[in-house]
Amino acid sequence: MEVAPELVQERGKASFPPSTLTQLVDGGVAKMARRRWLRSLILSDPIFNNEDSIYLNHTERYKRALAKCGRLDQLINKYRLNEEDSIVLRSCTSEDLPTLLHDLMFLPCLLSLCSEEQQAYWVPAARSKKVLGCYAQTELGHGSNIQALQTTATFDPATDEFIMDTPTAQAYKWWPGTLGRTANTAMVIARLLLPQESSSSSPASYKDMGIHNFIVPLRDLHTHALLPGVVTRDIGPKIAFAGMDNGCLELHAVRIPRANLAQRFVRVTRQGVWSRVEGTHSKAAYVTMMQVRAIIVVHSARELSKACTIAIRYSAVRRQGFDDSKTGSELQILDYASQQYRLLPLLAASVGFFFCGRAVLTLLAETEDALLKGRKGQAEVGALMGRAHAALAGLKSLCTTIAADGIEECRKCCGGHGYLACSGLPELSGNFLQQCTVEGDNVLLTQQTVGYLLKSYIKWRTGGPVLDEECQYFVTAADGAHAEGLGEGEKGVRDEPAVLSLFSRRAFATLERLALRLQSLTEGEASLSQAGAWRRVLVDVMFVSRSHALYTVLRHFAAGLKSLRDGNDVSGVGKAGADAAFIRVLERLFFLFAFYHLSKEAGDFLELGLLSPETVARVRGEVEILLGEVRPDAVALCDGWDWDDFELKSALGRWDGRYAEALLASAKKEPLNHQDPVDGWDRTWQPQWKVEEQTERARL
Repeated sequence: MEVAPELVQERGKASFPPSTLTQLVDGGVAKMARRRWLRSLILSDPIFNNEDSIYLNHTERYKRALAKCGRLDQLINKYRLNEEDSIVLRSCTSEDLPTLLHDLMFLPCLLSLCSEEQQAYWVPAARSKKVLGCYAQTELGHGSNIQALQTTATFDPATDEFIMDTPTAQAYKWWPGTLGRTANTAMVIARLLLPQESSSSSPASYKDMGIHNFIVPLRDLHTHALLPGVVTRDIGPKIAFAGMDNGCLELHAVRIPRANLAQRFVRVTRQGVWSRVEGTHSKAAYVTMMQVRAIIVVHSARELSKACTIAIRYSAVRRQGFDDSKTGSELQILDYASQQYRLLPLLAASVGFFFCGRAVLTLLAETEDALLKGRKGQAEVGALMGRAHAALAGLKSLCTTIAADGIEECRKCCGGHGYLACSGLPELSGNFLQQCTVEGDNVLLTQQTVGYLLKSYIKWRTGGPVLDEECQYFVTAADGAHAEGLGEGEKGVRDEPAVLSLFSRRAFATLERLALRLQSLTEGEASLSQAGAWRRVLVDVMFVSRSHALYTVLRHFAAGLKSLRDGNDVSGVGKAGADAAFIRVLERLFFLFAFYHLSKEAGDFLELGLLSPETVARVRGEVEILLGEVRPDAVALCDGWDWDDFELKSALGRWDGRYAEALLASAKKEPLNHQDPVDGWDRTWQPQWKVEEQTERARL
């Protein structure tokens, strides 16, 4: 189909080739070509067709997704794809498949939490899908509060087994993906209970050793029938995520061998004696959770860019209203400043989150290397774990909040058509919404970040060193008198160091304000306990975490730009002079992201004395200027993410811009339109006039 003239025009005025962004996102020309080849395997295979997915119910979507899982494995085996290629291939299906949690959490748990002896059996079995697993942590009664989980694993010395139990309905595992109907094995998070010495006159007692990880078989590997004592079920339809069997798990005196305790970091002897493996860290079990949070940050960039691509392409071809020239041609809605203000900062956020996601994956790799390979001492490992945990908690909270709200804003920017399932936006929004809760509720996660920041702040204020890169800004931000103010240098307000300084000073000032408030609440006659004071300031905690995370995104965004300018980026972008125009576009996105959030949160900067009202007004004016500068490259930036129509699943965001034809084609697929009149019409609806007419005919 011929491309809409509006999109031809938009692509013609771009200042850079979109493939430059594609190369950056993919990590180089070779990886870009490899991903496109892998995607072609999906696009050419009819089993992955998703054109009528919006008309299927949960059961139908799940069964179709199972078939896709089987075909994926066939392709992986046929082309002998390595793990990296397999991950890319799965992502190209543009579907959250029932085996997602096997790849995302179960297999990583085996690799990070199990001993070499355990891995020798479980990892090959998991990679071949003989063992198909899930990660069962969340319960009906508790999720984020891991220490309060109620599932138990009681050691029985007589049989050398653990007895797994979910003693109450509150203890039933609830929500784990892949658990409902797909998994035959689970990594279950449970309280380890070890028997204590007892006399003949007193019953046996048990010591609670806290939360541990256990490999629990759920189904027969050959028949897929549930094993004795195990009950699983799908928990039913959700807002979206229709192809995933989120499940419920009951365990009733299920016995597993002692060897099924994940043993990389802890051991239980035949006599029931617990010990920590020498040289390992007490927080090692959290590494899988951090892995998932890092992936979620990356996912935020990708999914937000999909929504921006749909809404911006549609806004370029949709026309509404006339200009003053009275030429008779309607305006593109992307030419309205209000539409640009709603969409272009989100496009900037997607690029910022990309740089941030790349940085946290590097931090996580460094942490895993230190933790799992024993190349650093306990103190160094602890410091790395603390830094990674705090960074990922805050960034996961911020990025998913902005992305979830942004996807919904993109939907609303498409007007009434955005409400249609075939726009792709309702499903995209519904699928992503779960990211705001999974792996830690976004509000609760702010406490983890701020708790770490407060400890670091107190140590530093009492003469200790700044612990790590996450808190390095304490030193410069505290000495604000020597910081160059925004707009005071030769570069005006578009001064990266000044912007970073401003956001770091805001983050530091909000943290210091919180520390002083906590101190005042715990002193004096009417003082509160530490826990009571903490509950009182939780609203402030949310703002401190957001301030710190926003600064962190900007810091990684700026670092990414510097890498491009210096020609040091791994993607190869920035090494040629031709990329200078592309870097200028990214610089505009950096300032647009920063100034957009600064203007929205100006009250903080004004209250803390970091900006004058005049500077705030100047920044708001700069946002308007930046919108106009980014506008000509908006479609090219969307094209640079290289989403195929298959991946977008949107009648509105098509490459060719022919949304009207696509909407009509989608409507024709609606099952209600396949029979006219609809079967059962006469049997189900009998209006009074028709009853009277039939009565009269019968009388005659």
